[in-house]
Amino acid sequence: MLRDPFRTFRFFLLLTLLFVFASCAQKAKESNVIEETVTLKMADAGKPNYHYVPFDVPAGVKSLSISYKYEKNKGKNKVELGVFDNSFSGDGKDKTGFRGWSGDVRESVFLAEDSATHGYIPGKISPGKWYVILGLATLEKQSIDVALKISFNKIDEMAKQQFDEENKREFSFKKAEKTDRLKTGELTWYAGDLHAHTFHSDGRWSVKGIFESANSNNLDFVSITDHNTFSHHADIEIVQKEFPEILGLRGEEVTTHGGHINVWGLGKNDWVDFRVVANVDQSASDIAAEAHKLGALASTNHPTMDCGGCNWTFGDLKKLAAVEVWNGKWDEQDESALVEWEKLLMRGLKITGIGSSDTHQRPEEPADYPVNLPIGAPAIFVAAEEKSRESLLDGVGKGKVFVADNSRLGMMLTANETASIGDTIDSEWGKIIEFKYSLKGFENGSKLWLIANGQIAKEFLIYDENYEGKYNIYAKQDGYVRLEVRTPDKRMLGFSNPIFFKVKQPEQTPESDSK
Repeated sequence: MLRDPFRTFRFFLLLTLLFVFASCAQKAKESNVIEETVTLKMADAGKPNYHYVPFDVPAGVKSLSISYKYEKNKGKNKVELGVFDNSFSGDGKDKTGFRGWSGDVRESVFLAEDSATHGYIPGKISPGKWYVILGLATLEKQSIDVALKISFNKIDEMAKQQFDEENKREFSFKKAEKTDRLKTGELTWYAGDLHAHTFHSDGRWSVKGIFESANSNNLDFVSITDHNTFSHHADIEIVQKEFPEILGLRGEEVTTHGGHINVWGLGKNDWVDFRVVANVDQSASDIAAEAHKLGALASTNHPTMDCGGCNWTFGDLKKLAAVEVWNGKWDEQDESALVEWEKLLMRGLKITGIGSSDTHQRPEEPADYPVNLPIGAPAIFVAAEEKSRESLLDGVGKGKVFVADNSRLGMMLTANETASIGDTIDSEWGKIIEFKYSLKGFENGSKLWLIANGQIAKEFLIYDENYEGKYNIYAKQDGYVRLEVRTPDKRMLGFSNPIFFKVKQPEQTPESDSK
């Protein structure tokens, strides 16, 4: 019996098609999901602790999701997450193609053409080599295994749920009574907050919620300083139109492994690189220089705070324009920061002392650490010619700043009727410098300290809501005077930056030299 040759051909054709179909299905599966475990080691001394894991994005991708897992061991291990797109070269100094950062606060994120996890930038998912950036904030040992999962055209359910829940949150506050602002000559003392966080990093506020709280607390400006990202800039631009009376400053908390630095006044979509080396003084200088190049101002954040990565390791605080003395609720760490700032002033360095809420969530929400503060608690007051980015940053840079427990309080210090907070005056040796001070809104029973050259020169008991007085100093050497207001148990209610004075020493004669 003859065998049908076409039957055999059809059989092998069928097998071939099945094989091709299976191969295509496998490749399709592989192209839609990438799973990889990487072992990361702490970098050698003098190198940044960031690692880049490349992955290929095929054509036709409209969205991608990234999730990662590692042994956290009750917070002893912290691995941070971020993304660069296909325009990034893979070089750790290249800023091109940065698509966002979530630090260690999210286990999964997504990016799509029209939306993205808060902290990330939506936009086209171009084919090519992308990179996951992993930062080793703290490790219990020298290495750690991190399991990565990258999915294409399928948004991670947990990431999508977080995104939707955050977008649904509403914030509503009652508008406070308008408070008249202090004036010094042509300058107005505007009240604001320079340190606040939203869903775009580790906060539980929306950008609109921040503005609504600022509006309810009678603030004139607010800077949103989410960690290592610029994704909040777009929201600021939108919300600013709803609150034209509140100036929104684009900011970033440059969160490094050796200290935190706030940057205010960035251009839209500008960001300052956080990938620096801890324990190297030059790192802070580099951040300050980059901020300056972008037209922004940089400040040391909570330099004495006891938390992983918060403590300052970049040497002398004089490298930046300002130092955050008062962070949130006044405590011993703020007291320590005040001591460090005072040391700078005693060296004659004009470093501006500031304070801000560092708020992360609404006051009624419980928190292990006091980050559940309203916007403007404390409030920073800045003297400026107008309520503009340039004018306010100029005021901060010149030290024309005081900080108070809330925006309803006020303080003023002048010298010889001509100088005010932040100024420097010249005086002949032995002449009297007349300082005048005034306070508004502080509770009776509080104490006013007049600080001269790092020491309490005089203490006054406040007995009136509008309290004022004078104090004279004989000019014999260079120095400064500033104000503090404290409760009876010494909790800070307000402090001013100094007025400095330069004293012209008497000329030495031959007779005086011989003596």
